[in-house]
Amino acid sequence: MRSPSSLSVRRLVAGGVGVAMTAALTFAGAVSAQAADTSCTSGVCTVTFAYSGAAEQWVVPAGVTSVTATVSAGSGGAVGANTTPSHEVVPGAGGLGGSLRATLSVKPGEKLTAVVGGAGQDGVADSTTPAAGGFGGGASAGTKDNAASHASGGGGGGGSFLFDSSLLLATGGGGGGSSAAAEPVTGGAGGSTGAGEAGTAPEGFTSWVYSGGGATRSRAGDGGSGVYPGAAGSNSPASSSTTFGQGGAGAANLNGQDYGTAGGGGGGLYGGGGGGSDEFGGAAGSGGGGSGFVASTATKVVALDGNSGNGSIVLTYNEPKASTTTDLKTSDNPNNATATTLTATVTPATATGNVSFLDGTTDLGAATLTNGTATLAKSLSAGTHTITATYSGDASHTSSSATTTVTVTAYTAPTFDVTSTSDAPITKRVTAGQSFSFDGLTATGTPTPTYTVENDDTDSTILPDGVTFTNGILAGSSTRAGTWKIKITATNSVGTATEYVKLTIAPGTATALEAAVSPGDSSSTTLWAVAPDGTVTEPSHSTTT
Repeated sequence: MRSPSSLSVRRLVAGGVGVAMTAALTFAGAVSAQAADTSCTSGVCTVTFAYSGAAEQWVVPAGVTSVTATVSAGSGGAVGANTTPSHEVVPGAGGLGGSLRATLSVKPGEKLTAVVGGAGQDGVADSTTPAAGGFGGGASAGTKDNAASHASGGGGGGGSFLFDSSLLLATGGGGGGSSAAAEPVTGGAGGSTGAGEAGTAPEGFTSWVYSGGGATRSRAGDGGSGVYPGAAGSNSPASSSTTFGQGGAGAANLNGQDYGTAGGGGGGLYGGGGGGSDEFGGAAGSGGGGSGFVASTATKVVALDGNSGNGSIVLTYNEPKASTTTDLKTSDNPNNATATTLTATVTPATATGNVSFLDGTTDLGAATLTNGTATLAKSLSAGTHTITATYSGDASHTSSSATTTVTVTAYTAPTFDVTSTSDAPITKRVTAGQSFSFDGLTATGTPTPTYTVENDDTDSTILPDGVTFTNGILAGSSTRAGTWKIKITATNSVGTATEYVKLTIAPGTATALEAAVSPGDSSSTTLWAVAPDGTVTEPSHSTTT
């Protein structure tokens, strides 16, 4: 169990209890109080507002869009039995506070204000001080002008309220109890989703005019009848975290011979009426219950069993998930000849679960996250593809997705324009000493092929001096006559292709020569003739110097 640091609860307003008014009750002034208890277990967070006598503000955490609120109001106080045996009564309970549960839509950062109603004070026998009403609009019980032995009615319970910028939910406080003819008169129950109940009648009576009326969603409860009538609830409904629908106070009994006082009305949207009393004999009425309210935006509304004691407000919501982002990348040079690797990176890396991949609407498969990364290798056809990676989320992380466009290149194996074999090679013929360049030996293919050249005959020389083969071009110039058979291989990632070439370098054109030979003493010169076929002719003549 833990308390998230993102939650914020603070007290707004404080005020006293037991203030009887005929208008809506307003509290003002700040007071320090302990913050509401917040805990998260198994993915569900709970914020509990106990009774404090002050309004409390809660800021909706990031990621929270819905809360379920359980709102319970304070119950009315019980009658305090008098001490004279001849007038002794059975203590009468106060009415139960209203209680409901509803779901509310909220926004992160929105402020909700909770006002928890207090229970009405129990009556104190033989006292001239009336029992105080509970915080949240509960009214005080009736009074007696002397301390003669009498039963004292209970104060009305305070309503509980939940606000944003306006009232969202309210439940009515129970009416204070009283007594009549030595019998208890239970206070009216506070309304859970609407009207509160009127104060009850003592045993043996079907009705009791002395008890205060219950409030409705449109008006306050009437005060009880009698020689000394009780006060009606306030005509002003609850409108803010400091202004509540106030219950009516119990009647002020001015006859010293009476031995009972009436209960106060409960607070709520509108307040319940206070009980009245007769002039003699201890006939006093109980207070009526305050009314409840449910905003039209609330859903899943359920009225719950009534609440006894101080009220409470409990908010529950699913623990916010950490937001995630997904980044999608593909391997370099995607092509149709090899599988393309799709890599999805989910941040934060604490995310667990799977990432699914789509090519348009076609399912490519899924991969499991490891340290925030999921990879999938798939063969894709040539062309343009729209790839989407979707992280589905887990118990602590939100879902996210990313899309990228991938252009897949069509890869092809190398091919030469001319088909050749070792036995039927491409023939190229040049003359010794002649410069040449043959560019018809280039292979096509994607990616661009690379080349190797090998000897395809028994000669140990691959190419004659002065001749090279570079990127499909056989070029150069050689004075060496002869024939060379060459095997050219073009290679890329898809495959290979082979071309065979026979290069013949013919001798150059023959030329007749004459050579003049002089002896070492330079006494004479001899002329020799060399024919084109290599025949040497004897000297035709010589000279002497």
